[in-house]
Amino acid sequence: MGYEEAYQRLNSAQKLAVDQVEGPLLVIAGPGTGKTQLLSTRVASILQKTDADPTNILCLTFTEAAAQNMRERLQTLIGPQAYRVGVYTFHGFGSDIIQRYPEYFSDAPLLEPIDELGTYELLQSILEKLPHRNPLHLRVNDSFLHLKSINATIGWCARAGLEPADLKKLVSANDNFMVATEPQLQEVFSRSPSADQRGAYEKLAETLHDFASKHPDNSLAALAGQELLTAVEDIPPTGRYAKSITVWRNQWALQDQPGHWVWADKRRTEFLKAFAEVYGQFQVELRRRGLYNFDDMILRTLEALRSQPELLLRLQEQYQYLLVDEYQDTNGAQNLLLELLADNAVNEGRPNLMVVGDDDQAIYRFQGAESSIMLGFMKRWRDVKQISLTDNYRSGQALLTAAQDVISLGEDRLEQHVPELSKKLRVASKPAPKSVVMNRQAASETEQYSFVASEISRLLVSGVKASSIAVLAPQHKYLLALVPHLQAADLPIAYERREHILEQPHVMQLIQLSRVVEAIQAMDWPRVDALLPD
Repeated sequence: MGYEEAYQRLNSAQKLAVDQVEGPLLVIAGPGTGKTQLLSTRVASILQKTDADPTNILCLTFTEAAAQNMRERLQTLIGPQAYRVGVYTFHGFGSDIIQRYPEYFSDAPLLEPIDELGTYELLQSILEKLPHRNPLHLRVNDSFLHLKSINATIGWCARAGLEPADLKKLVSANDNFMVATEPQLQEVFSRSPSADQRGAYEKLAETLHDFASKHPDNSLAALAGQELLTAVEDIPPTGRYAKSITVWRNQWALQDQPGHWVWADKRRTEFLKAFAEVYGQFQVELRRRGLYNFDDMILRTLEALRSQPELLLRLQEQYQYLLVDEYQDTNGAQNLLLELLADNAVNEGRPNLMVVGDDDQAIYRFQGAESSIMLGFMKRWRDVKQISLTDNYRSGQALLTAAQDVISLGEDRLEQHVPELSKKLRVASKPAPKSVVMNRQAASETEQYSFVASEISRLLVSGVKASSIAVLAPQHKYLLALVPHLQAADLPIAYERREHILEQPHVMQLIQLSRVVEAIQAMDWPRVDALLPD
């Protein structure tokens, strides 16, 4: 199928997105709305309508499978030229930049990945050297309480695009805010909250607002001030008590001695200061040993683009058209990388950047994806065009209606910020057999599993083929608990669970030991030191 045939198969909304090759474009694509075909056809459209070379186009997505799928779709549309278009996962793109331009990363070459065990042992070696008064030097039976938490926080910082220096700057700004405003905080709350002190609360809120205005990078002051104003507005017009102020005070402040109130974040700031130092030492030690973890692919690329204008300009000149799939799952570091690539001065705030996603489908928030990122895209760029894909080619109307009823209950959805935006899906494919969506509640897990087994038995008796019945669950543990109930009902089952054998912990350890043995045989002692934890 060539480009023209693929284009004619698109619906009107998809064609609008394909035709809009210039400027920033936000495409809201619900499930089953054909976004992969849209992305591929738009690449072909860019090549048809502009002087761009395939190497001037960059497509970013989240999984290798999605990247491969996009590449295959492109190949059917534009032939061998598809292999010249940049199609990567975000981490794959970071890795490619490091390999293509090693001269910008020569200060610390990435030699070997570090596994979880190596990470913990490296962190422990750093923590052991901390002074005993350091907030992170806490021990119970000679084991660190916060080792796992520290590692998780390092991962969060990396995914947010925060390097140790960025974190130290943020902590310092918050510290300055608390020092500057704490005397007034103490004065205001030297007495119990009451309605007749409304003026004092308003003055404190005004102080916080003024500080935030003079220091726009201090979100803590802005948030505290805004929430205090809301609390003041909630004080009842009559009566003595101010419950909303008490709630605000207990959230934002604490007593370090009877009657003396300080900012609650003061203690957290001490921990963050100590953490920032450990984070910095961890990064230095990783580089000294030539080790890296998964998030370093993007963090190192970000660092190079920020510090090496020549490299940034080279990439901005090359990638004149950017396309991003599953944009709702982009975390802070990935979005920073995208913004750096798109923010070429010649674009004047209107880069040729299309992002496709759906805030209701964000599944990587545990990896730092931000719920407001799609709204941020609309504010970040000038004259952003919005297109919503609502034709669903995958499901029946009963399922779409049920899903809409559930998802509309969610908070902080894009539709709540953009009233003119409609994401309500409608069936676009040929009429399917009538479907029924049931909502059943069970008093216990056992009752739930028994119902599923009896419902499958009923379907089989009615003539439904066993191969046409599927049971889905969010985690394997629920399916494992269901299996005995299916077996008790003498039901035929095929339980599938995909596992990558080479990613099993014991196999990873064997691979790592093999590398150590190989390095010892070659008498490559620096590499041995890098591979073996202290």
